Amino acid sequence: MKHTKKALALLMVLVMSLSLLTVTAFAAGGGKIIIENATAGMEYKLYKVFDASYTDGTSGGTKPAGATYTIKSTDPWYSLVSASGSPFKLTKDTAHADDSTYIVSIEEGQQETVATWFQSVDASSLTATKTETPTNNTVTFDGLDKGYYYIKSEVGATVTLTHSNETRTVIDKNQQPGWGTDPDSTKPGGKFIKTGANGEGAEYGALGTADIGGKLDYKIDIFSATNYQGDKMIEEYIIEDTESPAVFMHFSTIRVWVNGKELTKGWVEGVDENSDTSHAIGSSATPATSKENADWYVVNADNTDSKFSIHINWLKSDETFKFDNNGKPNVIKITYEGVLKSKDVVYGDNGNVNTATLYVLPNGSTERAQVGERSEATAVTYSGELFKYTTENGSKKPLADAEFTIMRAGETGPLAFYPSKAYAGVYYLANKENWSSEHVDHSDPLKEESMKVTTLVTPADGMIIIRGLAGGEYIVTETKAPGGYNKLTASITMPLGQGSNPAAGVTLTDVKKSLAADGSPLSTPVAFQNVHVKEIENNKGTVLPETGGIGTTLFITLGALAVIGTGLFLVTNKRISKENF
Repeated sequence: MKHTKKALALLMVLVMSLSLLTVTAFAAGGGKIIIENATAGMEYKLYKVFDASYTDGTSGGTKPAGATYTIKSTDPWYSLVSASGSPFKLTKDTAHADDSTYIVSIEEGQQETVATWFQSVDASSLTATKTETPTNNTVTFDGLDKGYYYIKSEVGATVTLTHSNETRTVIDKNQQPGWGTDPDSTKPGGKFIKTGANGEGAEYGALGTADIGGKLDYKIDIFSATNYQGDKMIEEYIIEDTESPAVFMHFSTIRVWVNGKELTKGWVEGVDENSDTSHAIGSSATPATSKENADWYVVNADNTDSKFSIHINWLKSDETFKFDNNGKPNVIKITYEGVLKSKDVVYGDNGNVNTATLYVLPNGSTERAQVGERSEATAVTYSGELFKYTTENGSKKPLADAEFTIMRAGETGPLAFYPSKAYAGVYYLANKENWSSEHVDHSDPLKEESMKVTTLVTPADGMIIIRGLAGGEYIVTETKAPGGYNKLTASITMPLGQGSNPAAGVTLTDVKKSLAADGSPLSTPVAFQNVHVKEIENNKGTVLPETGGIGTTLFITLGALAVIGTGLFLVTNKRISKENF
């Protein structure tokens, strides 16, 4: 009875391994161990630790049904399992006359430590019974004698025993789903945004920039989309996107690829940007008719809660996997577009942060499991200020009625703006997408096409606030100077973007700087932050050429001629007077 309990305890250990697996093959020379979900290119080593005998309890013998494990003192593993610290207990087998065979059991209270012990032992001096590499995610060890084995990979694979017949199938738990790393570039997975202004260019990173109403291009890369989480088959991959309140996503633009092949049948479960109820999206000529027959689908597609989830179906109806990447982890790529709204926007370098979090739904479970940390992508837009002044008595005096145009560097025409009715000198970039969409904020009263202006005029405080410009360089041209002052003879450059603020840390307390993001006044004025300031000075008086130039000579010559002319006039006039007298 004692031997039976010990044998049963040993069998319990077979499902508890961490970086190894112990399994028993019972058929003499006909046993087989199959490893599924194996890592491509990795060596899997199989070691026979103990011999095994099996009694089925029907032969009329004295032993109860079950397995008995033995080891000889001459076996390779004997010195390790008999050493201090081993969780195994060795007892002389009196049934053997050679006195070198031991029955193996587990020390009381040591069942939980078997896997850890195998992980810690140095088996480098021992010769593996078999060594194999995967074929199509599978390793097969066959032709095995009855015995107690453990399997170890080069990186300490975690595997679990799943069956108890002569052919044993185990699942390699070494592969864990997550963002992973691109094997070709070593770049990590996660969520990214196009770095060019308004979705331009090909580069993606953590920071992108856009005008108010400008396009935002996002992508999500998952490089470690395994088929298992531990020993559990994965039923779905779920990417939860939490948007900034200032970002509105266009669900119809979502595209999904697995291993370079597009999943063309998508489904929106909820409300999309057109206020449509559940319907098909994607590029398929035969669209999905429900989320059940879609390759992927979007749920909670309601922009009002600034959150949605992309679900990718991972299992077929017969519970086989849909995707195979030749033994390597699958790669998921997702792209979609959004728009930067005026409502709730954060101006400046802190930006408008969107996050993606990666989950899996294990097969048969109703609870998703997080496998990827929050990944952030930030969209930034800027506020710029022009401060027009002159210097009097050593102080800066604001100048009103200076007129300017602004254009992007590299473009030929000036940008158009909507002036605020509420505050003189505050201008919003005029963007048709921003103001025409019914889903975007309309709090600024001047959104009509007819109200666009290209000339910006300084009010009494000399300050022009320009809101909602993407990062980059802008060309500021003074088209008219205040009365009595000299107009600038050349345009100036105003950079907007990280590190480009020439007056970093300034605090502006004028009430018009104390506006909410939608342009409305705040109940309590506060300092306006994250503004990029460009100061422009005008001066009075005649602009003289440089000293020593031809102009100076000309002025001197003309002055001398004037003096000579006056003298001649006086002499002539005196002579005429005498003659007439």
